[in-house]
Amino acid sequence: VSPHTMVDPARPPREQVPVVVLQQFLAALQAGDIDGAISLGESILRAEPSNALVRKAMPKLCLRRDQLAVLRSSSAEAGEEDEDGSDDDDDDDDEEDG
Repeated sequence: VSPHTMVDPARPPREQVPVVVLQQFLAALQAGDIDGAISLGESILRAEPSNALVRKAMPKLCLRRDQLAVLRSSSAEAGEEDEDGSDDDDDDDDEEDG
């Protein structure tokens, strides 16, 4: 038996992430569920910090989440401006009818 394959009794075994959690992470990625993928990724990395797939994906997921938040914020601000403008137009239309 190679010394590389022996378990060190002084060291606790590394916790393995259940395959189903990895599958859920991949499914969230595939579905575009960024928040779900990030949440699962964080759980996976707590249990298995050396998981290369998740370590590689997490910075990209966080960047994408931040980009989407900026877009949503910009879109919401633009929507508020449109609503203010359309309210003014409605008032003008009422005056013309009367």
